[in-house]
Amino acid sequence: MKKIYGGYKTVFCSFLCMFFLQIFYTNSSSVYTREITAEFGFDRAPFILYLSIASIVMLACSPVVGKMLQKYNPKYVMSTALIIQILCYLGFTISTQLWHFYAFAIGLGIAFATVIRVGPTTLVNMWFGPKVKTD
Repeated sequence: MKKIYGGYKTVFCSFLCMFFLQIFYTNSSSVYTREITAEFGFDRAPFILYLSIASIVMLACSPVVGKMLQKYNPKYVMSTALIIQILCYLGFTISTQLWHFYAFAIGLGIAFATVIRVGPTTLVNMWFGPKVKTD
């Protein structure tokens, strides 16, 4: 039986990262926005600003993340980013002020740039790019 090329496993795992984590990033915010704004008395627009902050940070740090993924072991860089993402989401559970959400959005932006945007595409490029590995 012929062994499956490792790059295809990387493509599948990258797809999972981009698909499921993107859902958490963009589609789940509407689930809890009404409840959080009602509980703390925030207006919805200032509360949802945390998504814009995360997106701006993601945009700003993407070039740095790309260089880090090339310089260091991507497994460790992406694992660290996932830990940051988990901690920021846990931080949302203890947030009581708007600035708390904004501060955790910075960490989410860094983590999203690594795990959703730059990381998967860099990994796929490493396997299928100019230096394709043959088994």
